[in-house]
Amino acid sequence: MQLLLEKLKLRAYSYGTGDGMNSSETNGGFQPSAFMDSFGKIYFPTVDGVAVVSSTKADVNEVSPPVYIENVRSNEAVYTGEENITIPYNTPYLQIQYTALNFTDP
Repeated sequence: MQLLLEKLKLRAYSYGTGDGMNSSETNGGFQPSAFMDSFGKIYFPTVDGVAVVSSTKADVNEVSPPVYIENVRSNEAVYTGEENITIPYNTPYLQIQYTALNFTDP
């Protein structure tokens, strides 16, 4: 059973007015808050009508975006990537600021 669960993947998409929705605010106050028909279309109630998404025609970007590490903060120190760093395992504060570059929807 564990091996089967490891092979399952869930893809999440976020749609809004830029994708053609009249409103990006949904009305999911009652169950079920979405419906899928036999053709794979999913219907979502919104505050400005019903939004329909085709689950069979969703664009999938298989390319992982390159990641750029902007800086690393550890306690009081800030590392900008210019130097190699070693951070002790018991450091109570660690923050990594990064950007994942993706140009599929400029």
